[in-house]
Amino acid sequence: PRHFGDIAADMPDDEDIVFDDAMREREGDVLAKLMANMTLLERCSKTCGQDRAAELRESHRVVVAGPGKSGPHSVGHVVEAVVAKYGAPHLLPG
Repeated sequence: PRHFGDIAADMPDDEDIVFDDAMREREGDVLAKLMANMTLLERCSKTCGQDRAAELRESHRVVVAGPGKSGPHSVGHVVEAVVAKYGAPHLLPG
């Protein structure tokens, strides 16, 4: 029998996600909607703990209070950097 590592090695690589300004803006907007969803935030507090959930909200507040929707430190650019760093397109909020 083949092991999972052998099967995974035969699978095609995921395509790189290429962000453009419209996608960055859209992902930033979706993240803002998620961060405004009280049901989701309550679930985060229960799952991750109130302190960690508060850190998450504060981190989002700081990024949003920065350059907003444009510039190299916009929310969309931060989302792009996280997805690229972790090779994790499943982390896209949209």
